[in-house]
Amino acid sequence: MRDVPPTLPPPIAAPSDVASPPADAETLADGLQSRTLAVGRPDAPSPRPWDLAVVHFTSWNTAGQMVDSTVRRGAPARLLPGSCLPGLGRALGLMRPGERRRLWLAPTWLGPSATAPLVMDVELLEVVPQAEPSDRPPTEPSRRARCREDGVCEETVRPGRGAPVGEAPTVRLHLEAWTADATLLDSTKSRGAPLDVTLSGAEPRLAASIRAMRAGEVRILHMPPDSPRRILRIELLVAGPPAERPESALEHP
Repeated sequence: MRDVPPTLPPPIAAPSDVASPPADAETLADGLQSRTLAVGRPDAPSPRPWDLAVVHFTSWNTAGQMVDSTVRRGAPARLLPGSCLPGLGRALGLMRPGERRRLWLAPTWLGPSATAPLVMDVELLEVVPQAEPSDRPPTEPSRRARCREDGVCEETVRPGRGAPVGEAPTVRLHLEAWTADATLLDSTKSRGAPLDVTLSGAEPRLAASIRAMRAGEVRILHMPPDSPRRILRIELLVAGPPAERPESALEHP
């Protein structure tokens, strides 16, 4: 007998002001439009870009059709404000735990591929503080960087003293990734856990850099324009036996 997947509850109905912001909506200087539905705890801090924000959200298009909902799925999302949708991340940085806010997000607040606006109800449930990531890297390679034929420019900022990676099948590392203008996309240090990476499945240009590293080494990579992660800081922890659970963050798409 086959397992029957659980049935989701009906879509959540859109609010009455889904088509446009009401008169009492707040518009910030940068254009973000929102309205506070419930006030958060005044003694609780707002999340920083690298903190984990535990949130419930529901989004609709302006015709009132539900697009997505953690409430409907019954499980909140855990997000880094600095790495999620720009408008959502901006709003989370203003919120405190317990707060609920409605956002009217123009396509510019939804990322480069968005063509239509969304309305989103967001509830910040919890902020889980994380270690602050390393300083932002330079947006251009330094004079000490070595630029390869494949378009990667790399620079060792701390030499390693451990075993070289060479042909090791897997490595354990910390990774921080930024856009071309040094906006943080992801940080394993902020998430509190390193990555176990199977090099045969990693993006080839990245794997080539990692194979040239030694344990303990820290290297900054400026990737070519076709890479969504334009600037990377890699700290190689271990070059060793196969990982029990390889992560997919560096896998070739």
